[in-house]
Amino acid sequence: MPAQRFSGTITGTLSDCSLTMPKIVPALTDTSIRQAKPTDKPRRLFDGKQVGLHILIQPSGAKLWRLRYTFEGEEKRIALGKYPEVSLEEVRNTAGAFREQIRLGIDPAAPVSVNTFAAISEKFVEWKTTEHQREPATIRKYNECLRNDLLPALGNKDIKDIHTREVVTLLESINKRSNSLASKNQKLVSMIIKFAIQRGYREPYTNLDLAGLIKQKKPPVKKTLADIKDTFLKIDTYSEIVMRFAMKLQFLCFLRSSETVGAEWREIDFEKKEWHVPAERMKMRRPHVVPLSRQAINLLKDLKKTIGEDEKYLFPSGDKKGNHLVRDALSKAFRSTNLGVVPHGTRTVAATWLRNAGYAPHLVETQLSHAESNAVAAAYQSEPHLLYLKERHQMMQAWADYLFSKTSSRQPTA
Repeated sequence: MPAQRFSGTITGTLSDCSLTMPKIVPALTDTSIRQAKPTDKPRRLFDGKQVGLHILIQPSGAKLWRLRYTFEGEEKRIALGKYPEVSLEEVRNTAGAFREQIRLGIDPAAPVSVNTFAAISEKFVEWKTTEHQREPATIRKYNECLRNDLLPALGNKDIKDIHTREVVTLLESINKRSNSLASKNQKLVSMIIKFAIQRGYREPYTNLDLAGLIKQKKPPVKKTLADIKDTFLKIDTYSEIVMRFAMKLQFLCFLRSSETVGAEWREIDFEKKEWHVPAERMKMRRPHVVPLSRQAINLLKDLKKTIGEDEKYLFPSGDKKGNHLVRDALSKAFRSTNLGVVPHGTRTVAATWLRNAGYAPHLVETQLSHAESNAVAAAYQSEPHLLYLKERHQMMQAWADYLFSKTSSRQPTA
């Protein structure tokens, strides 16, 4: 049977269709917020970048931030401040943090408990600062992990109600961004929970089961001694002269990078050819002495001529507050010069060479400012930084001679 041809006509208009297109909400901007005028009734402007975030414009002209969300089937709103006192960028970050809490089953509008994770974390950091006297760089790392990852997700939650499952979810999310950050956060949250248990904020035996959760990536292969010639030569290719001095001094003295960049001229004794680092600037919170080789002394004299006689720090940042360079600046210089080793790695390189050159382990460990492993010996060492100074002077000179014999004897030049 042949197919029948349709000979009729289709009538009607597009408006007869029942399909509707989803409404696209544009992202708020500072301009659109400033230009928004009040009306005789409150009105809302929603943000297309952060779900539920909106600004409530009152008839009086006040512009108030609000976040609308659903928690356990109930629609809720939470106040986030007033515009422009709270900026658009700030309120988006806050709204994002609250959304993360909601995802983890935490209601950001719930009454805040006295013993919140945030409150206990603050006590923990204070304890580490005062009782354990952790160096500022370590405390800064704690605070960065808390501010960026842990507090937005767990801050308002009672320390007693934090369980392994939700922390696992959080750490796995962080691990997708950064393996090293996930590892740091895992260690920190475990320490805070243990601290809470020890002080009665949590029940005994309620440690989180996080062992083996974050598999740390293999560290990069450490610099081998055969590479030092090319590595040390590359420093002269760095464009900024003061940083070149810092990089060479890092190799010659192999302190921790924060101890190098924070050096003050009052610590340098040109007559004794020694660098006396005060206890408050050392990781172990005890004074340290670095014997200075001829090459290091010449380098420091040239540095002083370069930056001027009136500077407090060896490596001033140049800002109006008179600060010194930050540790990360030295790390960045090492990376941008493709040295293939981080500043802290110079300690490994130097220690390996010194041991291979026949220097006794106790000399090398003392120069690294490592704690005496023997408790009895440590008890009799009231001033370990002054031990073996004559031998350490000879050792540090040998290290400098090695570095400069394998390279040119040039000092940094403009």
